[in-house]
Amino acid sequence: MIVPAVFAASVDSSIQAITHYAEEYETGNIDYAQLIVYTSSLQGELAETMGAVAQGHDAVLDAAQLEQALGKPTEHTKWVWVEGQNSEKKLDNEAAAWRKIIFDGKTIQLWLGAWPNLIIKDGNERLFYRLHLDVQFKQDEESIDIENDIGRVAKLAEDFNAESSTGNLERLAEGSASVEQIFNSNFNQNPAKCEVTMNKLFGSENKRESQQLLIQQINFFEGDKVDATIRLEMCDDCQWNWISLNMWYEARGGFNQPKEENRDSRRQFEGLSSEQFKQKTQELVDEARGLLETGDYPSAQNRMSELRALTDAWNEQANDVWKQFEGQFQINQESMTQAEQEECSKTYCWLKENQNRMLAETALRKSNYEERKAFYLSLFANYEKKEFYSAQEQWERRLFEAFKESGKETCDNNIDDNTDGQIDCGDAQCGGQICGYETVTMNISDITQEKEVALYCIASTCQQREEIVSVAVVACGNNVCEEGEADSALVAGTCALDCVQCPVFEPLACEGNVVFSGQDAQGCPLEPVCIEENLACAIDSDCRQPLCGTSSCTEGTCQINALDVCREEECAAGEERRQTCGDGSVIIDSVCDAGVWIETGVTCALGVSGEEVQEVEEEQELLGDACVVRSDCGGEHDVCSNGQCVALPEVLAIDGENEEIADNTDISETDITNEETEEPAPEISEEPASETAETSEASGSGITGNAIFSFLRAFTQRLTSARVVDGGEGGEGSVNSGEATVSGEGGQNFGENGIPEENGIIEDGWPEFSPDDERQREEEQERRDEEREEQEQEDKERRGNECKERCDREFYDEKIRPCTEDCILETCGQSLQCNIDDVRVTCESGCTEKNEPESGASACFDKCLAGENTWNEPEKEERAMEKFVFTVGGSCRELQGREEGSIWFGGWGEGFDDFHLVKNKYSSTGGGDDWCERDLKNLIQQRKELEQSLNSEFAAWFFEQYVANSADDWQNHISGIFNLYWRDVDLSRQMAERQRCLGRTDAPSGNLINFNYETDYGSVKFWEEVKSARLEGFEEDIEIISPYMEVWLFPSRDFFKREMQRAMKQHLMPGPAEEQIDKRNGPSEEEKERLREDEGFMEFIREFNGKYGENLAVQFKDFSTGDVMFNIYVRLNEKELVYFEPMLPEETPAADVSIALDAEKLLDIIEFGEKGHVEKQSPPWDQQPPVGFVENVVDGAQMYLKFRALMGSMQVTPEFAENDAKMFMREFFDLVMGDDKGRGEPEGKEQGEEEFSEGFGEEGLQDSKEERR
Repeated sequence: MIVPAVFAASVDSSIQAITHYAEEYETGNIDYAQLIVYTSSLQGELAETMGAVAQGHDAVLDAAQLEQALGKPTEHTKWVWVEGQNSEKKLDNEAAAWRKIIFDGKTIQLWLGAWPNLIIKDGNERLFYRLHLDVQFKQDEESIDIENDIGRVAKLAEDFNAESSTGNLERLAEGSASVEQIFNSNFNQNPAKCEVTMNKLFGSENKRESQQLLIQQINFFEGDKVDATIRLEMCDDCQWNWISLNMWYEARGGFNQPKEENRDSRRQFEGLSSEQFKQKTQELVDEARGLLETGDYPSAQNRMSELRALTDAWNEQANDVWKQFEGQFQINQESMTQAEQEECSKTYCWLKENQNRMLAETALRKSNYEERKAFYLSLFANYEKKEFYSAQEQWERRLFEAFKESGKETCDNNIDDNTDGQIDCGDAQCGGQICGYETVTMNISDITQEKEVALYCIASTCQQREEIVSVAVVACGNNVCEEGEADSALVAGTCALDCVQCPVFEPLACEGNVVFSGQDAQGCPLEPVCIEENLACAIDSDCRQPLCGTSSCTEGTCQINALDVCREEECAAGEERRQTCGDGSVIIDSVCDAGVWIETGVTCALGVSGEEVQEVEEEQELLGDACVVRSDCGGEHDVCSNGQCVALPEVLAIDGENEEIADNTDISETDITNEETEEPAPEISEEPASETAETSEASGSGITGNAIFSFLRAFTQRLTSARVVDGGEGGEGSVNSGEATVSGEGGQNFGENGIPEENGIIEDGWPEFSPDDERQREEEQERRDEEREEQEQEDKERRGNECKERCDREFYDEKIRPCTEDCILETCGQSLQCNIDDVRVTCESGCTEKNEPESGASACFDKCLAGENTWNEPEKEERAMEKFVFTVGGSCRELQGREEGSIWFGGWGEGFDDFHLVKNKYSSTGGGDDWCERDLKNLIQQRKELEQSLNSEFAAWFFEQYVANSADDWQNHISGIFNLYWRDVDLSRQMAERQRCLGRTDAPSGNLINFNYETDYGSVKFWEEVKSARLEGFEEDIEIISPYMEVWLFPSRDFFKREMQRAMKQHLMPGPAEEQIDKRNGPSEEEKERLREDEGFMEFIREFNGKYGENLAVQFKDFSTGDVMFNIYVRLNEKELVYFEPMLPEETPAADVSIALDAEKLLDIIEFGEKGHVEKQSPPWDQQPPVGFVENVVDGAQMYLKFRALMGSMQVTPEFAENDAKMFMREFFDLVMGDDKGRGEPEGKEQGEEEFSEGFGEEGLQDSKEERR
């Protein structure tokens, strides 16, 4: 929808006026009670800007007007409030509704809403809307520490693992439900960017796969006061295809949300077949529906609890399909031939088998899901529902885990360590864990550098962690310096102010209003100043005159002494009059307060000239809304006001004001401590083998051996040939250096000292040798040396070939194979959806280049030739089975145009199956005692704020300042004091509900509000009592603070004149808008029936028509000036009897009879009656009559005389119709002012009206008839 620029600007300006007062409250310039009064009146003005027809303090809109002003609806509802019946009604079709945040500060939020109302007139229904401003106090951000709360729940999980008792399970479930409730309620109050929030809370490394959800919102049951809705969610593209069911109630009146008592474990459903699951599901759904129809909501809730457990069991069975493939797709090395083993190793056959297993599991899992999905869709096919898809992002982090053995899944070794069919990142254990490292090239300060970064298991894939980016799109005006904003050449200075470092000022002590004195040349706020009102005076001219009254000097103090015609406003709330100084700064020399300019006393710096301007155009071009909530803004003292980041000054508390409110209730606060047990990290001793040490030791042994050998060489030279020779049957010969026996050729033995033995006996003496024998021996020795050298060369070559083959194989197994396997898994994913052979070739090539095989093989080759061990056995942790795992998760989803965020706790393990059932019990009650105590504490803080601001000082301000500057719009502005009252009532009700949640029946202690204030033109009496009452929906009485209020306010006569003239232009009788909606232009059908039975009245109509015609004009005139204050066109005939409609004189058809009455006489009656009229308010649990009269103010006789005076002022044209005109006016007044009981029945009429009826009712009418005859 295209909204006209002028209209959009007007709406924005009206909203800005509201948020201005929110800024004033945040600064400390006004208190809470004043905030409610200001915003209540501006709410009506905003409605009129949107196109509503305003009457008094009320304004009515339709859906088209709201959509033009606020955009598409944010909510839909079937429940509407019925005007005049004080009840709600359920529509057949949903109606649109709106709720939008317009201000977010440190303390409060302002929400603008519009909810449907219904008026029923003559059997016809009409839907309309009223604007509503909701002021919400924010929870103290410092008191909400979700990370600490998560740590506390993790400690409870650790306690449960140590002792799996029922008590520990209850405490864990209650703590989990409480933290979930705290986060979810705080997120809804502060709807920041969900993904940024989750990344900060969980870390981007713990992000899981994105999910696409099919959601059905099913109207399961509709009753007179209670509706039950089931949400069916199904994840089509999840690896684990889950389905969930959840039911909740929407109720009106005294409905207690049923608590879940059933704790059926899903273990009871283990082993069911698909058909049995379907049958049981159908039974539970039918039973729940039947119980809802009989009103047995607790039993229906228990059936739904059992249904959830059944659905979870079916989810688990349908997805745990790997158990059905145990023993299949395995590699049996022992049954393979050597060639088959080599081929298997070469082609990575185990990966192919894993691939086949995964494909089979995926196919079966998908088949199971489609079967379940079709069943659930058919189960609810005949119900009315909404269906939509939603994208969901998820995060999950393990808080605690325990294993049956000491080890667990290693996330970077490509091995299924715990034999669960999932490898590394494919295993849920590894989510968010480091799975490797990667070298990346980065540009830091224009220098290219390489940096090693960790890889994490994210969404079942080993990848880099996503860096958290605060915002993707540049937002001007949010005081956050984003990329490119500081570069004036890039953005032409439109956002440059976001990058300016502005000074931070200390809080300013002030009993008036604090404002910034202007802006410096860079756009930063100048030092704040205090503007105080001085009520001291010597003469009347010292007093500042209000817009709608006169103020005079009374006993040295300026006081309002009368309300008068309002003069034109000089300015609007929030406007500033500025002056540009020669140094580029802009100072604020005046601010608008209550419609008049107030000087700030700020001037340009000494010696710097200034030029006054009405407006200073902002240099910063705002590209749409800079913020939605305060957290979008970058300044320390920023608030988000109507989409813009605004810096506010701070006020220093004076004389104990604004001190932190002490909690004096008897509510015990549970200290939440996060006990962290830090275990010392195991000492890792790194002792690499020292090459130097090994070399030194080897060298030492070599020197010692050479010295001994030299000493004995001569003696042993002859025996050399016996040292290394070919062996006999056993092959190679050997020398055992550790024994004296030496084996030689032919098996001859040499005994001790090298002397040969003969059959083990040493021969006497040495053998004798001839010269020929010596030559022969030398030749033999040379031949043997040559043979030995050849053999050694052959052995060296053979050994080298063997080592090369061995090292190549080991290098491949150590480096290339893991790298290749990693590459295959990374390329194909954990589900191995690829052609493994094609990917393997590419991966092997890349891994070979990456790992430099020549250098690796060289190191291995040298060790192998030296006879050293070359294989490094990889370390492997023992396989583990999970015993207990406890997790925390979060999700972000876009649901029908609205972003939702939530967290949850869950897990699995021994004795943990009932956790979700127990947690649901606490979730259904709002999160348990912990959440109730936190919420009660927040409500008590709001109550203290109300106690401090709603007092006699407020009443004096309201009458002496506020009303005196707004009497022109009296009914609209007085609505604020009623909003304050009902805010107090609502706080009392909410505190009572939290007390009940905590099992308490006494009212929280505090100071009861009690004040009374009176002036000549108005008064207010406000008091509270502690009463015992049974609220709607409560089963027993509870003590509750009960507020009461009596209000009277009488504006000037000029106000009444203007109100009557405004009503006349709108063709309405004067009065509140709620009365105008059902206002008739004549008697009701019941009254017409009675009048038709009155023969005297019917005769009067016939005679009147015969004499004059049927058209009359009734006017209330100022006889001194001739001005018409109110004009009514009347048509009198037998068909309609009496038809009347206010309208302008120039719009009135030609009158047969004109009647004029003195307007001043009418105002005498109004003034006399209203001065005794008191509007009383009471809480719903102690309702009292809403209207009363001040004692001894209204006197029936005086009222009678004043009506006589009014009738005596009557002027009739033509003059001869005077008697008939008087008789008609008596009947007309009785018709308009009388009640539905009919003429002549004064019972139930208010004092004064009764006297009037007695004087001008049937008796008076008969007297007039007699006179006419």
